[in-house]
Amino acid sequence: MLLPTMASSPATRSTGRAGEAQEVFDKLEAVGVDLTDVFIVLEDEGVEKFARSWRYLLEAIQGQLDAVTKRSQVYPPLSRKRG
Repeated sequence: MLLPTMASSPATRSTGRAGEAQEVFDKLEAVGVDLTDVFIVLEDEGVEKFARSWRYLLEAIQGQLDAVTKRSQVYPPLSRKRG
């Protein structure tokens, strides 16, 4: 499997090790590792974990907003008299 993004990546271009990386991928495929499947699984799992963390973060933020809203309803701001 040729990985064009590896060869064209600024990170691998700057180290000059894209060829070495390609050799590793070639060896993995030679022993039966389906890199396409590995990459798909890693991407799917990564997206799922990110989505779960994102939902948790949004729930935590919403909880904080709800707490502030509830406090402001219990203790309304004092009005200032100008004079």
